[in-house]
Amino acid sequence: MAMIDKIRKRKELLIIFIGIGMLGFIIPYDAVIALFGRGANQSVGEINGESIPVDQYRQAREDRQRLFNYSSNQSLDADLWNQFIDQYMLQDEYDKLGLVVNDEEFDEVMFGDIVSPYVNQTFYQSGETPEAKEQQRLIFDNMQAENPGMYRGYKNIVSERRLKEKWLDLVESGIYANTLDAKYDYFAKNEARTFNYVLKKYDEIPDSVISYDESDIKAFYREHKGDKDYEQKQGRDIEYVEFVVDASEQDIDDIKNELGTLKVEWTTADNDTTFVESNSNSGRLNVIAYKDGDFTGPENENLLNDSVGSIVGPYEMAQGSGKIWRLAKIMTREDNAIDSVKVRHILISGRTPDEIARAQEVVDSLKAELAGGAAFAELVEKHSQDLPSVENGGEYTFGKGRMDKAFEAASYEGKPGDMTQATSVYGIHLIEILDQFRNGNTIADIAIIDRPAL
Repeated sequence: MAMIDKIRKRKELLIIFIGIGMLGFIIPYDAVIALFGRGANQSVGEINGESIPVDQYRQAREDRQRLFNYSSNQSLDADLWNQFIDQYMLQDEYDKLGLVVNDEEFDEVMFGDIVSPYVNQTFYQSGETPEAKEQQRLIFDNMQAENPGMYRGYKNIVSERRLKEKWLDLVESGIYANTLDAKYDYFAKNEARTFNYVLKKYDEIPDSVISYDESDIKAFYREHKGDKDYEQKQGRDIEYVEFVVDASEQDIDDIKNELGTLKVEWTTADNDTTFVESNSNSGRLNVIAYKDGDFTGPENENLLNDSVGSIVGPYEMAQGSGKIWRLAKIMTREDNAIDSVKVRHILISGRTPDEIARAQEVVDSLKAELAGGAAFAELVEKHSQDLPSVENGGEYTFGKGRMDKAFEAASYEGKPGDMTQATSVYGIHLIEILDQFRNGNTIADIAIIDRPAL
């Protein structure tokens, strides 16, 4: 009894030990070790008996984030996880059937007469027209020459989706219903019966008209205890522990140390573009315009007060539902800078030198027509090959970092009323600057190198 009293007095400690014991029984040892960053078997999940390593998932996530603009991190993770499921569950089926997507088929489903449903939904949201296909072909050709990694990323995703479309078509084509199936289905849906019934709800019968004793209850139980209607389903009380896989302190220290080293190297780099492209996750130079108040942390003062050429960071900031660590180099700064511009343009497509030369001839003729009094909106409707903007008279209102760099530069460097032009990957743009908006802000253009804190 004395021992029991002692246990009762220390019941909280007893509960803790029991909980630790149950946790050790439920969770495998190697999973606990991997969870705390010790061990080589860290994974984000398991598909068809195969583990998905964290490093593989993280790299695939970064690659996918560079290709598409997702509304949230949840959408990105859901899309990527479904891709992993398709790869691990269906690849053996593709191999057995000999299903492949070669270069000719990729060209056909992207730009040809038989555009795949996925391509249509992803790349032709404004309409699958010959002009839109030609514009997409131009974009992909330039991408293949200037950014082969991004081109391969899009090509791999389109090819994987096409494989699944072909496999589903084969499965659906293999589903067959014979005449007996059709007959039974028809009768099941159309056969009718007429019947009469009387309903008396049991709760409408007064208890006073029913008499029974204990023996009646026992007899009913013995007679019906095996009936399926009274079968009791087994229940479970479930207790679980949730482990959120976030970056550990060691992970954060590694990221900060890496960015700290890059910061020192960046101060002596000969070319900002080359340095950022070599060290950023995106593989390209991102220059972003930020104004006072865009940040909530101490880096806001640094970006708007440190000298041009200074490197700020590494500092932590929110991105979507997650966080990133960032280095930012101040490239330019301007007081009372232009926040956004309103322009209208006419696009004459061209990609090869010969096509650009012919596009320039068309643009020169349009300039002559405008000088002679032609209406800009009418020329947009007749000649512009930027189909999404034609209905709006060729107009765009945008801030920095939202458009092609050459198009943006021409729109910001002129002044309202100017007629200018720019050559982008799409062709030649004849641009009229309608308005430029200033809110008295100081705006700094910064080049960035980011690392996600997964």
